[in-house]
Amino acid sequence: MDDLILALETSSEHGSVALGRNGALRAERTLPADRRHTGQLLPTIQALLAAEGVAPADVAAVAFSRGPGSFTGLRVAATIARLWHAATGAPVFLYSRAGYGRSSPQPLPWPATYMHREALEVLPKVLGAAAIGAAIVPAARGGLSPISGPNPPVIGGAPPQITVDVWTFQGTTQGLRNPAPRTVAPVTPPAAFGLVNQYHEGISVFSYLPPSGDEVADVTISPPPGPQAKAVQITLTASLAGATIFYRTDPAAAWTAYSAPFPLYFDTTVSYYAQQGGGSNRKSPVRHATYTFPADRWTLDSDDDGVPDFVELGLDANNNGTPDYRELGAGLDPVTNGKDADGDGFNDLEEIVAGTNPYLASSKPAGPRLDDGSGFDLFVTPRPLDGTIPSPALARTGVTVRAFTLAGDLLGSALTANLAQPGVLNPAARMLNLGADDRERLLALATDPHFPIQTAAADKNIGRELLALEPIPAQDAGLDVNFTPGPGTPAAQAAAWRAAAQAAAAARPRTRLITAIGPQDTLAALLTERKLELLLHSRGLDPTNQLTLFPARAGDVDRYFPGIADLLALEQEAAGQPAHRLVSVQQGLLTALAAAGANLATLRALANDVYRLSSLSNNAAPGQYALPVEVLRQFIRAGTMPSNYLTATTLTPAQRAAASNAVVELMALDFARPKVNLNLTVLPTPMPEGCTVLSDGAQTWSLQFAGGDRFLFPDFDLLPGTMVAALGYADVEAAGCADRGLEVIAAAVTHVPPVTVLDTDGDLLPDNFECAFFGGLAEGPYGDKDGDGYSNLQEFLDGTDPSDKAIMGAGPPVVLLPPKLDLVLKPGAKLGLKWKFPAAYAGQFLFVVQAADTLEGGFSNVGLGPTYLGNDEFEVELPRPEGRTRFYRYYLKLR
Repeated sequence: MDDLILALETSSEHGSVALGRNGALRAERTLPADRRHTGQLLPTIQALLAAEGVAPADVAAVAFSRGPGSFTGLRVAATIARLWHAATGAPVFLYSRAGYGRSSPQPLPWPATYMHREALEVLPKVLGAAAIGAAIVPAARGGLSPISGPNPPVIGGAPPQITVDVWTFQGTTQGLRNPAPRTVAPVTPPAAFGLVNQYHEGISVFSYLPPSGDEVADVTISPPPGPQAKAVQITLTASLAGATIFYRTDPAAAWTAYSAPFPLYFDTTVSYYAQQGGGSNRKSPVRHATYTFPADRWTLDSDDDGVPDFVELGLDANNNGTPDYRELGAGLDPVTNGKDADGDGFNDLEEIVAGTNPYLASSKPAGPRLDDGSGFDLFVTPRPLDGTIPSPALARTGVTVRAFTLAGDLLGSALTANLAQPGVLNPAARMLNLGADDRERLLALATDPHFPIQTAAADKNIGRELLALEPIPAQDAGLDVNFTPGPGTPAAQAAAWRAAAQAAAAARPRTRLITAIGPQDTLAALLTERKLELLLHSRGLDPTNQLTLFPARAGDVDRYFPGIADLLALEQEAAGQPAHRLVSVQQGLLTALAAAGANLATLRALANDVYRLSSLSNNAAPGQYALPVEVLRQFIRAGTMPSNYLTATTLTPAQRAAASNAVVELMALDFARPKVNLNLTVLPTPMPEGCTVLSDGAQTWSLQFAGGDRFLFPDFDLLPGTMVAALGYADVEAAGCADRGLEVIAAAVTHVPPVTVLDTDGDLLPDNFECAFFGGLAEGPYGDKDGDGYSNLQEFLDGTDPSDKAIMGAGPPVVLLPPKLDLVLKPGAKLGLKWKFPAAYAGQFLFVVQAADTLEGGFSNVGLGPTYLGNDEFEVELPRPEGRTRFYRYYLKLR
């Protein structure tokens, strides 16, 4: 292997490493297409040699470009070549590549014989010095013309046409071969001559820009590329009527004719161009727009409905290749249409699990609902009072128990039976898979006015109406879907997720609510009813209206039911009145009623005595004894009882007064919602899915809207370290998201941490700015994207839109290129660096001057700031060098 050559190219934007032998290319590796590729040079060399089974000692010579080009690239290549020679003895040679491809050009003007001399004189001398006969000379990519050859264009025919020889690239071994004539365009009068790339042996004409197509039409893409908060619909628009737009989202895929907006929900680069209509093959430049998303494509759920975007976008019920959302909903955007895309009252997750179509209003689930707060099992044991003993008893089997919403809608009913259920006292009524919405807060439970009980008395039908209020158990409507992505079309992936969701729903355990209702539960329910009535009176309700929380009860047709909206309004402050949670009032009164205290004990005894009297006397004198519910309501409101109850009660007047005082004490209890002011901070760890979690330093808080939905700040996400002042109610559940829950009343961002601006290509433009406006990092700071005369960098500094010609800064265009430095001699044998730069923008840049004693040594900051001299002139006075030689360099960066 004594003729094996290692060639290094690092001076251009497009670098490479190659191995050659006997004048032929053996292997090649390219470096990243930016100025940071030097950091990958040594690993790339090692990988190339390992792949070819070549040891460093087998390399006969090392060749590298002498530029001109990147100083850093040349220094790194020279260092590696020098160390290679020191370690193996392999000779090192340089070759010139000035001006080729996209390399840094030789300063103009060039002599007419420049290229001729480079090829025939300079390069042979270098190769001869290295004793190399057959050379491998890697060059920067980009200089090769797709239309190239020894023959110039031919102009002829009527009308005149331009014909060129087109050479076909046959691979790295054969190169360009098989020239064939091709007519490329008609001649535009009065043109009579053509200029080829290689006009003369010393003149080569080419562009430093990437190839661009014919400007037949401008294609715009929306929304702007860059980071996206959720899934988007991509719209492409051509400026030329009749033009066809082609696009693809995979560089290996075929081009697709654009016909309608299409969704994106995972990191993608969209490539697109336009082709002129009317049979023409003229095309616009191919442009690229990169979109990134905050979550994995399989978990992103933009409308937070529990269904990933890829499922909503891929469902195809009839397997015809057209997604349902396109086929059934003109203009429908399933990933932003919320939880019920077709508006039929069934949320999308529920329909997908049920196998119905979430985009077709006429397609609805028929079975039990899988909805917010639904799907719990209720077991109720009636505990009537047996007036003949008197003592609590049990109902007989076959007694009806009903469950209602607060609005009076029947949720379910069942007969008591002896059930084989753990924790359930028999006989009990069982109601399965109830679909109550926990946003209504409370269930209303009721028996018939009269029902049979288990008693030794001959008359079994001495049970009296029992009522109760129970908090609706919270239900997690989400499913833990065990889905593993696999191969297949989007429709197949969506169908697989649906099957996994259906399996998860079938295996999902339901919440069990087990309760017993007796006279004390009825008393607590009626106390709650009166407390809410008083709260509504404080907000303007007519005091003559007597409230009912049991509107389905036959005896309450003449009582006032305010409606769910008015009841839920009590949970928010209004008209100077504090907020009260319905569940907190109900649970608070139930707990307070059971507490110790003489007055409370007397009130409980009074309720039992009312039930005793009704149980003993009603059947003997039908219609003469009001139901216990009405008697207790009267006592709670006015402290009195019907005369027949007063005559028969065992409670003395003093005891009745004590019981009435207990009612007053209970009504005076303050169940106002606790408000807190918190200073919260956004944590660096990701928030749990579906939660907004911040920390006060001691514990975490889950921020929620009223009703329990996740609190979201409008139109922006919070960066880690952001501080938020929040006022809210601290009496809500954290829903598994955090230590505590907070229902937000008001929130304000009080501090935003400094943002780390990424500029990976070092062109003074933040990467996210370039991606948002240009679709990538290739545009550069000194170009003028919209052609308005203002550079992209100036528009960034001015805060204007670099892609809209109609939007520009208030001042004139300025040149923001790195300035030319002048070295000036200062008094006292000191040196100064002087330059000109637009003073209006200088404050937004740092002019960093660095120094070193040798080019190979590390440069360090001088640490001197420039002095403004006026008239856009700046100067830095340099310290006197201690040695004979001192090297200086400078660079610009944004503050």
